[in-house]
Amino acid sequence: MKETCKLVEESLANSQVKAKKHFDRKAKMCKLSIGDTVLILLPTDSHKMLMMWKRPCTVIECIGSTDYRVQLGANNKVFHINMLKQYHERDAVNKPASGTSEKTMTLAVNSPKPVTEEAATGVLEEDDDDALELVLPKK
Repeated sequence: MKETCKLVEESLANSQVKAKKHFDRKAKMCKLSIGDTVLILLPTDSHKMLMMWKRPCTVIECIGSTDYRVQLGANNKVFHINMLKQYHERDAVNKPASGTSEKTMTLAVNSPKPVTEEAATGVLEEDDDDALELVLPKK
């Protein structure tokens, strides 16, 4: 009986070493700083098992190596690092395309900047090789 227990303990130890090696191959340590903007993985309103990345929030405190206190509007809440993802804002590209008039602008899709009334009257054109362009009528 003692020999069987010893064999089981050795087998468990070997299995643990193999599992750790397998996990460590793809695992990477994530680290956030105070003031970082993050997205939070939260359940959707319609289905509690369906999770989506929602609202950019700010990290206000680091609690240990894996937990972070996040500012949610007027409230603060603690989240594990697995529920957080660093948020990077997109930069809008507003420069004239080569070989076009000054009124032609290249815009980033889903630009955070509001579109002006003048730009809203233009026509969006997209070629296979070019970016999405907004061609404004000449006045």
